[in-house]
Amino acid sequence: MAHRRRVERRPRARLDVLEQAIYLGEEATQEVALRFIDAVDAAFRRLADTPEIGRLREFRSARLAGLRSWPVPGFPRSGRTTSPRRLARCLL
Repeated sequence: MAHRRRVERRPRARLDVLEQAIYLGEEATQEVALRFIDAVDAAFRRLADTPEIGRLREFRSARLAGLRSWPVPGFPRSGRTTSPRRLARCLL
């Protein structure tokens, strides 16, 4: 059995997810917001199992070298939480 890596969720990353869930709750329904939070949790579990998932991004900053991004499953247009800057908050 493969060892699952630990994914640290920084406070700002947690806030980003919460802000997106609030937005979805206001613009759609509370059910959609809760489904989004579940999807984010599943995405972090997948990241822990498969750290090289997603599209490799390129940046000028060496600090962001190797950063990857992918949409939250079921929420491909939720760029507020999947943008490179916000994902980096989870990992840096």
